[in-house]
Amino acid sequence: MIQLKWKVPLLNFTLPYNFLSFFLDCIAIIRNKTGQHSEDERLNAFDELEMIVEGIDNASNMDRMNLWPEIFACITAEESVSVVKFALWIIGTCAQNNPEAQDSLINKHSIISRLL
Repeated sequence: MIQLKWKVPLLNFTLPYNFLSFFLDCIAIIRNKTGQHSEDERLNAFDELEMIVEGIDNASNMDRMNLWPEIFACITAEESVSVVKFALWIIGTCAQNNPEAQDSLINKHSIISRLL
């Protein structure tokens, strides 16, 4: 099991002090460009990211920080079913009850055409 630099406790939803580092650490593990992380580590990073983006303000940060392309890159035939599922889970969590994220996903990032 991987330990992120800015671990979010499961039962205590205290947010990490440095949001930028937390988001970027998760994305770096998820994208695994160096090949050093196992699929379980990547799924754990998705889980950590999902917990933090449950908050509407943090979900909106995905667009502000231009992190959507990194998540969209995980929705490919080359990725495992689990990675694709977790990427879609992040998208759904961010869009849930969040008009700003919904607008960004639909109008700026053309999420509908990406999913078809």
